[in-house]
Formats: sequence, structure tokens, C-alpha cells
Amino acid sequence: MANTLTPIIDKLIARGLNVLRENAVMPRLVNSTYSNTARDRGDTITVPVAADITAAAVSPSNTLAAAGDTTLTSKTISLNQWKHAGFFLTDQQLTQIDVDSMNTLQGDEAVRSLANNVDSYILGLYTGIYSQAGTAATTPFASNLTDWTAGARTKLNNFKALMEDRAVVLDADAEGNAIGNRGLQDASWRGTTEGIVTGDIGYALGADWHLDQNIPTHTNSNGTPTGWLVNQADSAIADTTVTIDTGSNVPVAGDIFTVAASTQQFVVASYAANVITFQPALTVALANNSAITFAAAHVVNVAFQRNAFGFAMAPIMDASLNSDSMQQVTDAKTGLTMRLEVSRQEKQWKFDYDILYGATLLRPEAACRILG
Repeated sequence: MANTLTPIIDKLIARGLNVLRENAVMPRLVNSTYSNTARDRGDTITVPVAADITAAAVSPSNTLAAAGDTTLTSKTISLNQWKHAGFFLTDQQLTQIDVDSMNTLQGDEAVRSLANNVDSYILGLYTGIYSQAGTAATTPFASNLTDWTAGARTKLNNFKALMEDRAVVLDADAEGNAIGNRGLQDASWRGTTEGIVTGDIGYALGADWHLDQNIPTHTNSNGTPTGWLVNQADSAIADTTVTIDTGSNVPVAGDIFTVAASTQQFVVASYAANVITFQPALTVALANNSAITFAAAHVVNVAFQRNAFGFAMAPIMDASLNSDSMQQVTDAKTGLTMRLEVSRQEKQWKFDYDILYGATLLRPEAACRILG
């Protein structure tokens, strides 16, 4: 019989932190070092993004050489995601609990819902990713791994994404196909039999492969845009808008498209009055009346380098406020922070977990959709 809540809270918070760590896939793969500067709800973390610098030949001279472009741009992470999930135990149920053998099933489910929320939020940032590999509405890796080796991996390499800390995150169907390929099974190809033994792909072909049950699907509620043409004779390099006409089914944010005679891939940031705002900026001007091809609805599997996404999780209260009815813990390994608060309501006790976090897409060029 439980005659004090403290042992129950201690067990629930310890178990809950393990569940959060195990189920939050994306926070373990993205750049979460910004949690060190996260403090309070509503805070905004400014993240500097370095400009490309080109090496130049040394030319001794009495004249001071001009410096390269050292202008920093920045992105922001807003700590605006305050989420909670909880469950109730009645007075009668509490009297029947043996803490040593206590079943934490309800607590596990509450924390798992928070982990899914964090995971889905980060994955939802895909709407800013413009690179694509694979074919919409076709599950990748059915017979080979070229959607990674010659597709997404090549995109990351062309954009000079760092070679370390790369990840491929797949839905169940894509992961099921991938794990059946020789390149991810045969020890002579991947250098280890670990994936075969555990049923996990793990590290192979230059990336850590993960199954994620929260992979989103991108759908244009208007239907796939078709028949659209460039309607602008004066587009120029560095433009991020273009006027279009003649098509049906207007584009929405997150739609990806290509333009005839251009090798670039683009994503729609917004659409209004026949003008698309897009990313990335043009590297070559678009010809008037060029055909625009939009991808159909697709599962958004993603490949990325860690620095593509920035993630921060902040304590909700000062640790000195921990008490018999409220405990907050931070996982030393992942930086994930969670609080458990217990309150009394109508002859029952509410056990409520909450978290505070924020995330943003820092470097879209370091990520690629693998369409499914």
C-alpha cells in the first residue's frame, strides 16, 4: 500500500524519462546543443548560420587584402511548444498500489504521447526542405538503395553537407523495404552483422538509419497543381518569387516543384495572386512560359545531416522548486527535460507530465526528402 506519493512520483519520473528518450527519435538525431541556452517559455534563441567562404591565393602586397564575405545570417528557435499529458488515479487505486511492483503503463502512455508530439513537430519542418529523391506515391527501396546512394546522399554531397552525423529516417513501409536489401544485410557490404541480428539497420552506407512511426505525408488539399507555367520574362538570379499562370489546383506551402530547363528543385513557401514565393533562390533565370512540374502527394521520408535542424528543450521551473508533489529531471545523455506534477481533484490524483521545447529548420540544403 502506498501511504506517500513520493515513491510513486520518483518511479514515474524515472521511468518516464526512459520512455521519452527511447521514443523521441528526431531529438536524438538533430542538433540539440541549443538546449544549453534555453531558459524560459517564450524565449527566442538566435542561431548564427555561417556564410560560405572561398579560399583565395596568397599574394604578398603592401595593400591590405580584402576579406571574404564574413556576414552571418541567423535563424531563431522559439520555445513556444509547451505540451502536457497526464492520467488519474483515485484514492482507492492509490491505496492498492505496491510501489515495488507498480505498473507504469498509464505513465508510459502519457510520456509516449509527448515524445510523439516532439517527434512530429520536428518532422513537420519538412515543408522547408526542397531537395527530393525517389518517386511520389512509390515506396522507396523496393529493389535497391539508389534513392539513397544516388539520390538523397548525392543531394547532400552536392550541397556540401558535413559527412558525419547523417541520418535516414523512414516510415514502416520504406524501412521494411530497405532492411531487405543486400547492402543493408550483407556483412561483406556493411562491415557488421549487427543489423541482421537485432532487426535494426543502424549505421550503413554513410548514415544512421531509423524507423520513425511519425513520418508525415504531404498532401495539397487543392489537389496536385498541374498545367502551371512561368509567366514572367524578367526573372533573375537570386530571385525567390515567380509569377505563374494557366494551371489548376493552386500550390500550397510545402509543395515541391521543378521548372523545365532548370536543374534546381524548389519548395513553395507561400502562394498568393499567382505569385509563388519559394526556396532556394534561383541560380539561373527562368524562361517565360517554362512548364512547372509539382510532385504529387507523398510520404516524407527524410535524409539529413544533424545541423539541418535545431532543437532546444528548456526546464519549465528552477530545479530548486522540486518537491513531494512536483519533480523535474533532465537526461544527461540527450538533454531532454520533463516535469511531473501531482495535484488533487475530486477524490482522485492527477499525474501530469509536461515539456517545453522549440525547433526550426536551420539548413534546408543539408536535408532531402525521400518520397514515398
